[in-house]
Amino acid sequence: MADQQAWVLNQLQQLKTSDNQIVIDAAVALIQDQQTEIESLRGAMEGRLWSPNQWREP
Repeated sequence: MADQQAWVLNQLQQLKTSDNQIVIDAAVALIQDQQTEIESLRGAMEGRLWSPNQWREP
């Protein structure tokens, strides 16, 4: 997943011009924020799946 994000960010940087700089910067920030949220959710889900206390809940 990190490789895909790095590739996309690299491609966006290559497309950046003075005319679209604001749009590209916003897209980069959005992608980075989404990646952070995905990683946080993944950690929460894994913790829930591997928690013996959760297994006992109906």
